[in-house]
Amino acid sequence: MKIVIQRVSSASVKNNVTGEARKIGRGAVVLTGFRRGDSRDKADYMAEKISNLRIFPPEEGGAD
Repeated sequence: MKIVIQRVSSASVKNNVTGEARKIGRGAVVLTGFRRGDSRDKADYMAEKISNLRIFPPEEGGAD
């Protein structure tokens, strides 16, 4: 499993089937590649790890 994380000020992804685009503001784009033999446990572990990354400064007045 390979994961690339990129901080973005905005991004969009177009669905090739419907042509509909999903847009986000500031956030992160996470590109993930799986291969045969990657387990659900490993994917769950990586999702948890990514969700706890501190890649943005804390927001004023909010939780860190």
